[in-house]
Parts: sequence; C-alpha cells; structure tokens
Amino acid sequence: MRGLELVSQSPAPVSLSEFKTFLKIDGTDEDSFLALCINASVSAVENHIKRVLVSSEFNLYLDAFPPIAENNEYRIFNASEIYLPNPPTIQILSIKTYNEANVESTFSSSNYLLDAVNGRIYLNDGYVWPTDLRNKNAVKINYTCGYGVCPDALKQIVMIYAGQLYNSRCDCSMSDTIKTMLSSYKIYDGLGMA
Repeated sequence: MRGLELVSQSPAPVSLSEFKTFLKIDGTDEDSFLALCINASVSAVENHIKRVLVSSEFNLYLDAFPPIAENNEYRIFNASEIYLPNPPTIQILSIKTYNEANVESTFSSSNYLLDAVNGRIYLNDGYVWPTDLRNKNAVKINYTCGYGVCPDALKQIVMIYAGQLYNSRCDCSMSDTIKTMLSSYKIYDGLGMA
C-alpha cells in the first residue's frame, strides 16, 4: 500500500492576470470563477500527464521497500528501484524508516542515487534497503518534484483548457485535441500504458 501527501506547492503556472489577458477580459467581476477555471485546468492536466507543473513537496508513504522482481502500483521493476510519482524529481529531502518498535531512522543519502528525469531512486551497488520494519507505513520518502519553470507549451495548454472551462460553464471533458497536445509530456508505464 502507498499514500501520497502534498506538503507544499508553488503558485499555479498561470496567473490570473495572464489568463485574463489570454481571454481579453477586463474588470474583476469574474475573477473568482476565472481562478477556479485555472485551478481545475491545472489539476486536469496534471492528472492526465501524471506530472506536477510547478515545484511541489510530497511525502510518499510505503508499507515496505519493494520485493524482488515485482511490478506493482509503484511502477517498481526490481528490488533496487523505486519510481516516485510526478517526475521530474528535483530532490530527495529524506528517506525515513520506522522499525517494529516505531523508532524512526534516516536512510543515508550515500546509499542511493536519484534519476531526476524519471523520478527513480535506486540503490548504489552493494547496498540494500533496511529490513525489520513495522508492517504499515514503514517508509516515508520526502521529496520535491515538478518543473522549476513550467514549460511554455504546458502553460499554453492550461490556458486553452481553462478557457474552454470558462466558456462552456458546464462541459468539463478534456478534448482529444488537448490530449494530443499533452501526449509528449505524458508518463507511460513500462508497457506503454497510460
């Protein structure tokens, strides 16, 4: 089992003033609704591509480190790798473990490396994950991920979709055109599945 907790997040990649300029809207009467459209668009885009658009800090909770040769919900392909949600990963802040007596330990950063582009933590040669851990929420990985600066193409897509949400007022489905525009940013699993 795993759990993902958002700790903090930078502001949305598109400001209200940018969005109003994009839509050629003056005045402030609809600012609250426009902000909702931006936030809904950002969430939809992030969910579709399985990435976060702005720098964000997360805690990933795992019941255990990966068993050997298991392909599961963490996108883990062998016992020495853990794939973190929402790459690109900026930094691993800490890996904490909890033993059977609920005592916290920090797994040394000298034991592993980060593949930032793919959001992958992997063990250095000769190291193993800690054992004798409690059987629930035994591992807490604190990390930052997302784009330091959101790519302009993604900002444009966020504004296009937010504009559609604003204009339709009720139809929230993402068009095939927008999905196609997002395809080069989308994360696929090892089998090429979304």
